Formats: sequence, C-alpha cells, structure tokens
Amino acid sequence: MKRNSLNKCIALGTSVMCLFSLAGCKNDVKLTSEQNELIAEYTAGVLLKYSYENEWKYTKLNTALNTYNNKNNTSATKPSGSNSNNNNNNNSVSIPSGGNVTTNHASSQTSGDLCSSLTQALGLTGTTISYESVSVGDRYPMGEYVVCVPAESGCKVVAVEFKIKNDSGNNILANTTASGVAVKLTVNGTSYPGYISMLKNDMLNLKSVSIASGSSYNAVLLFQVKSESANNVKGSVLSVTSGGTSLGTLALN
Repeated sequence: MKRNSLNKCIALGTSVMCLFSLAGCKNDVKLTSEQNELIAEYTAGVLLKYSYENEWKYTKLNTALNTYNNKNNTSATKPSGSNSNNNNNNNSVSIPSGGNVTTNHASSQTSGDLCSSLTQALGLTGTTISYESVSVGDRYPMGEYVVCVPAESGCKVVAVEFKIKNDSGNNILANTTASGVAVKLTVNGTSYPGYISMLKNDMLNLKSVSIASGSSYNAVLLFQVKSESANNVKGSVLSVTSGGTSLGTLALN
C-alpha cells in the first residue's frame, strides 16, 4: 500500500513540476528563487510523507512553508511615521522554541572506560569520545530554521551529547552506520532504545563526517522518552552494546 501511494505521489510530483514548466514556456511565467525552493520543498515533503523515510519526522518542510506564508501575509501597507527598524520587526518571522529545555552537564563520574570502548566499537581510531551533556525538549536541535527531530506524541526528545576529538595528526572521515553499536536509556525503570535519525551528527549514523586534526565534533544520541519520565533524566542510565556484547553503562548526572 505504501509503495502504491509513493508511486502515485512521484507521478503527482512529476506532473506538478511539468505543469510549472509548461506554464513557463507558454505564458512566460517566471518563478523567483524562493518559489522554486518552496516547490522543491513541497514535492520532497509529499514524497517523504508516503515513504519509509517518514520515520525521521523532519520539520524543515513545515518551517519553510510557515516562513513563506508569513511573509506573504505581511501587510504591504506601511504605517505612517514608521522607520526601517520597525518595518524589519514587523516582517520578522518568529519560530517557536518548542518548549522549555532542561540541560544537565557531565559530572566527574563520567565513565572513561565506556567512552574508550565506544570509540573502538564505532571504528573512530585516533579519536577520543567524551560525554558532554543531556537535554530534554519538544524537538532537537532547538535552533531556528534547522532540520530537527520532533518529539512523538506523549514523548519528549532526550538528547545525550558527546564530543569526538581528533587526536591524530591527520584528518579523519567518521562513518559509524555499519558499526553494529546499539544504545538504550533507562529512565525510572523503563528502557528506551536509541532513536536513529538522519541528522548529520547522529552518533550512530555518521556518514563521511570530516573531522580535522586537533578539532572536535559534537555528536548526539537521541531517545523518545515518555513525557512524565523525561524530566527525570538525572540518574538515568545509558547502556551501550556492540554485537550483543555490553560495552558498559554511563550514569547521566
């Protein structure tokens, strides 16, 4: 059923693009770069909705559409006595932050043994991995106009952040997709599996990420945790396995 829907959407998307193309030839309609980008975003979003990739639940499409609609809905009439600064403020687009975010930073009890084992299991030779912080919110990351992973219904996104430092004398390309590493987070006695996303900095899904010699890269592990438990991440336990073998645990204090 999904494959049929996807095929229909591909045909629909192709037809839409063809119609725009034909209209441009016959009536000399010119699209702005912003309109072209919006059409591309919309077509990608329709295809995404009916494909397996919908699992990632990106919000970039909605942000782009809201931004475009807000700009179009802005009144073209300027109030008398208004200055350029006020006009800029009236035309600005505000993206909601997605709720409050709580952050707990790493403590002195961080398990160096686990991070060392994790470095080897991920195949990141020449690097050092260290735990940085854990945050809870309605989406991750929280920046404006960015691709992000939203919380599922009744959940919060828990993001456990790490720093990967390249200690070698050469640049490295980080690829962890085929590492076989699995993670879970235990909060209030309930275990939640790692939420693999298509974010560029997903620690378990890094694809040819370049890290220069002596530089550091921020990576993240994501979890969808029930809302009633998410704000109690202090004291929760991160467990890491590789090929079914435990690499250790890390208390998120």
